[in-house]
Amino acid sequence: VAIIVGILSFFISLFLTEVHISVALIFAIGIIVANIPEGLMPTVSLSLALSAQRMAQKNALIRKQSAIETLSATSVICTDKTGTLTQNAMFAKKIWTADGIINISGEGYGIDGQLTGITDQNRMTLENFFTAVSVCSNTEIHVAQEDNSKWRVIGNPTEAAILIAANKYGTDVKERKEQFEIIEEIPFSSNTKQMSVLAVNKKHPAIDAGHTVQFTKGDQMKVFNDRMANEGYRLLAIAYADRKAERNASTEGLILLGLAVMYDPPKEGVQEAIQDCYRAGIKVSVVTGDYSLTAAAIARQIGIIKDKYVTVTGEEVEKMSQDELADRINTELPVIFARTTPKHKLKIVETYQSLGHVVASTGDGINDVLALRKADIGIAMGKNGSDAAIESSDVVLLDDNFVTIVEAIKEGRAIYKNIQKFISYILASNVPEVIPFLAMGLLDIPLALTVLLILAIDLGTDLIPAISLGKELPDDDILDEPPRAQNSNILN
Repeated sequence: VAIIVGILSFFISLFLTEVHISVALIFAIGIIVANIPEGLMPTVSLSLALSAQRMAQKNALIRKQSAIETLSATSVICTDKTGTLTQNAMFAKKIWTADGIINISGEGYGIDGQLTGITDQNRMTLENFFTAVSVCSNTEIHVAQEDNSKWRVIGNPTEAAILIAANKYGTDVKERKEQFEIIEEIPFSSNTKQMSVLAVNKKHPAIDAGHTVQFTKGDQMKVFNDRMANEGYRLLAIAYADRKAERNASTEGLILLGLAVMYDPPKEGVQEAIQDCYRAGIKVSVVTGDYSLTAAAIARQIGIIKDKYVTVTGEEVEKMSQDELADRINTELPVIFARTTPKHKLKIVETYQSLGHVVASTGDGINDVLALRKADIGIAMGKNGSDAAIESSDVVLLDDNFVTIVEAIKEGRAIYKNIQKFISYILASNVPEVIPFLAMGLLDIPLALTVLLILAIDLGTDLIPAISLGKELPDDDILDEPPRAQNSNILN
């Protein structure tokens, strides 16, 4: 625009006022310099950098400056449940066996607590339950040096929860594990939702499992499972098979020892952050590998679900076309994606984008890389995330907390508004810079401002007030507006 206006000014002054060509050229250059906001680029860069610095102080590390602007347009957040909405500090509350339910006192990683409800009938089953847990686990728990009333966990929080329960029962987990020789281990898979270990008992080859239940016929167990899941508990089945002849880690014909009933409490502040999202017109969808009832119960506790909601399982995502999935999730109701794999997450992100949404998606594993790259804003977990996930992301949550995502969106909206403010200011200050050149060209009077003086004004005096506008903090009502349209012009 500035160049076109400058060229027109050159020809108008040359032919209408009949000034010398050198004067017309200086006039045109002055018009171009006066119209181009030279201070705009450094102001935008500095404002984005300062905003990124503020976000880092709030535990949101911005890896790409362009992500700050995109955050202001985010309309859907696809979030993991465990560790993002919840504390990822699992602790066991109950153990279901065929002979009754055992209750476990104590919360979190606290050492204190005991098991109640143990009977002569379920004691043998419980012994083998904790033996299986000890053998299968690769997690270690140690008394925390800074607080000897708590356990320090090295490894998987789910395994830690059951190992802590074993310690409360009185099982020496390390000694129990050393009693077995591990022959084969099939790690946990998000596809099969299970892991298995083939181990040989070096001391006591024969096992008396007590009263156990065939895994495929546990109707009583399924009723209990759904009841606990509806209350927000995560359940893990512990089973065994005697394979003296076959010596393989197959999962066929397993006999159920019991169910570990675990609870992962929501993080503080998440409920308020969810309400902020709804106030801002941002849809929150939970994408989890957990059972649908467990995910829905936690979503209800933190305010994502108030009444009705839509559940889509990973199996359904797999079978549906993108158009079918789009029809299913194009709703004002909250959507819970349960029993999903990272491959499903990619399809979910693509489907929301096909509906015109700007999508922020969280992830922590190497399998989440594709979804993080595809999302408009890829958000990786800084504490528990893999290097691959972090490298593929736009934003890294240093505290793995959903609340931080909302804080980042606030900052993103604020910086976008601030950029609009100082662009208006810089462009408004360009108007009086043009006037001396118009007066010179049209009235044939001496030039009041030289090109160097205009540059001095733009870079010397415009820059500092513009940066001050760029540093303004988010307004209290910044989340009262819906997400801006992706194709909206910054000069509205």
